[in-house]
Amino acid sequence: MTIEQQERFETLVRQLEKYSRNHQTDYRIRVGLLAILGYAYIIFVFLVLLAIVWSLRTVLIAISAEHLTGELNFIAILLSLGIGRLFWITIKIPKGLPVHRAQAPELFATIEQLTAILQAPKCDRILLTDELNAGVLQKFRFGLFGWQQNYLFLGLPLMQALSPGQFRAVLAHELGHLSGNHSHFSNWIYRLRKIWFELAEQFQYREQKSFFLFQWFFNWYSPYFQAYTFVLARANEYEADRCGVELAGLQNEADADINLAIYGYFLHKSFWPNLYLQAQYQAEPPNDAITQLLQQIEIGLSPKEAAKWLDRALNHQTDYEDTHPCLTDRLMAIDYNLTDIRPPQPPEQTAAKYFFGDLLWSFADSLDREWKSEVTRFWQKLYVRSQQQKRNLDALNQQAKERELTVEQTWKRACLTWNLEDSSKAIALFKKVLERDPHHPLTNYQLGKIFIEKNEPKGIKYLETAIEVDPELVISSCDLLIDFYKSQGKTQTAQFYENKSREHYYKWKRAQQERYRLSGETLLLSHQLPEAEVRQLSEQLSSYSEIKKAYLVRQKSSYFPEKPFYLFAIAFQFVKGVGFEQKSHEELIESLETELNFSGNFQVLILHSNHLQLEAAIRKISGSCIYH
Repeated sequence: MTIEQQERFETLVRQLEKYSRNHQTDYRIRVGLLAILGYAYIIFVFLVLLAIVWSLRTVLIAISAEHLTGELNFIAILLSLGIGRLFWITIKIPKGLPVHRAQAPELFATIEQLTAILQAPKCDRILLTDELNAGVLQKFRFGLFGWQQNYLFLGLPLMQALSPGQFRAVLAHELGHLSGNHSHFSNWIYRLRKIWFELAEQFQYREQKSFFLFQWFFNWYSPYFQAYTFVLARANEYEADRCGVELAGLQNEADADINLAIYGYFLHKSFWPNLYLQAQYQAEPPNDAITQLLQQIEIGLSPKEAAKWLDRALNHQTDYEDTHPCLTDRLMAIDYNLTDIRPPQPPEQTAAKYFFGDLLWSFADSLDREWKSEVTRFWQKLYVRSQQQKRNLDALNQQAKERELTVEQTWKRACLTWNLEDSSKAIALFKKVLERDPHHPLTNYQLGKIFIEKNEPKGIKYLETAIEVDPELVISSCDLLIDFYKSQGKTQTAQFYENKSREHYYKWKRAQQERYRLSGETLLLSHQLPEAEVRQLSEQLSSYSEIKKAYLVRQKSSYFPEKPFYLFAIAFQFVKGVGFEQKSHEELIESLETELNFSGNFQVLILHSNHLQLEAAIRKISGSCIYH
């Protein structure tokens, strides 16, 4: 979805939110008619095509060519099968560890009890995953027209983070999406949105043009239907939360929401980043990653850390990219008292231990093996990237002995030293960058982050500079300052940065969308880099035998035009030679993104036959070719 399409989508959703509040019945009628339209169009086209075949059959009979009617009958059968296959949704079932009744009879009894109360369909399979999440997935046996298998996915980390009562609230929420006890209409629309989304994905990647009558319709219909039903789908999330309140109690529902928000930030910002740091010196992923995660959750977070992640969650706002509302809105919707929200007390017994007992660590061991199998390839890429970084650092250290490095090379040397070697030496190198370029954005940010995380106030001035000179560093800098000032008890100052971050978020999100969506309409400009900087980039690019030519241009941006965003366009060449290992396009892009001594925001594009028009536009820009 382009930025313009996203903006139109959000504008329409806002209008529909207002309309649904003032004219709820009319809105639901419109949604229902729109849903029926999708089915009606399929049936209409099918009947029209069959009518054409029947008309031809009638003509053949009229001209005494009955011997050809058999072929037409065969065509009609093929047409029916073709249309049926077109709308046969092939949903890929995520991997998970099957749980059987004998292993967890109490869990099955709880699920069946909730299913009966909510009048939800039976769960055909229950699967354990390594995620901090739970969900229900319906696989349709007959495509668009139903008869589904129901899969219930339960994240073992989620069960370890919650008490049995809180977990019951989560189960009630997920089963509430399928409930026959509440709004049949809302639940139908909730499921239908997923069907149309899957169909849109299939049409997008399907190359056959023989079904263009369906393709053009659903290219229009699916985004429009998603926007029109967005309000109802979000309302369904609130309705599912109310199921949690009804069947598990207000406190359990609220505590489950709060705990999952806290641990979601902890996993995303702390646990997984720290685990993947091991790829710098370890070629294979650990054998017990999920076990480590469960043990960490069992130990729990310190009150200070839990409060920090809760603050982050409470500062997050509901947006239009996801139907799930933010934590604050969810708590308000169930009439939870927001005046004094605190992290819940750790459960005396986790849901994982309550339902699985001694089998918990056996399940964890199985998930450990699955996780390692899935992540090994990515982990090894990280390890190779780390080795590339070490070689790059060695080369920069050697060059520093021979001549003065450019500002960008010094910045890269400082970053690599910080990541791979000595922190005090890295700080000295960062400061050397600022001696030559006091407003270097990423250097100011990195120094500010280093000092703030050490609880040293001198980091404030660096982060303030980063905020001033680079709009893309505003949110991350504000997050650091919010945590620092709250730790100092200066809540008013922290609130200032919370407001600043919140106000900036919309533009930042739009800038991200704009910069990484390259199209034929993207305006390109001269890079305007200093000659010394271009020369050192050219020297680096010359070490890649796969690169025939390299172009560097700057994309014109509507959002944050003062912050350049660059495009490295690479003309690839195949190199033959005994013992030479050719990099793939993907490997070359990853290598360039890792090794280039360049602090500007950029993306790498390998030029091929689909980019002839783009390549011609790039060549016209003066000074765009920096290596050949």
